[in-house]
Amino acid sequence: MIDVSPQLGDVSKILFLPDRTAVYDPSQFRSNVIAPVNDTPLATEFVAMAKARNAILDRYRTGEYIAVALSAADQSALDAITRRLNELWKLAGK
Repeated sequence: MIDVSPQLGDVSKILFLPDRTAVYDPSQFRSNVIAPVNDTPLATEFVAMAKARNAILDRYRTGEYIAVALSAADQSALDAITRRLNELWKLAGK
């Protein structure tokens, strides 16, 4: 399997798990299920930030696309989350 979603940094491994209850509909966006690989503070915060990022973007989705420009407040929050994700990525040695 190939993950076609954009990734931060140089990701060497992505784990895909089956969801037998999911129905594939290419016209309807489904958020990724994100979970930390371990319970370290770094992994836990990274996943929390990634989920916060997705929550902002998901509010703007219609079907499979982001349909409108983000509000100034959401763009500012998204920028802060992205900066923190990049910091965490560097702390992880990636």
